[in-house]
Amino acid sequence: MAYKLIEKFVDSLAPANRAQFSLMIYPDATHGWDKPSAPRTNQDPLSHLGKGGTVTITANPAVTEQSIAATVAFFRKAFGR
Repeated sequence: MAYKLIEKFVDSLAPANRAQFSLMIYPDATHGWDKPSAPRTNQDPLSHLGKGGTVTITANPAVTEQSIAATVAFFRKAFGR
């Protein structure tokens, strides 16, 4: 999975830099999960690790809610609010 590359990147950072990152993986989320629209498929030439192909865009309200809460918490922690 592509997220393994992101995990590897974050793990490679110096501890001081790594402390500034927050990585959340939502396994049930597809591309475009935060868009409240009907499911659809698109051809994306950069998907599938640059090989291109079909991507499914499906809304996921639960993940949207979780990600908004995580983003707000991250910025509150970063800016002391």
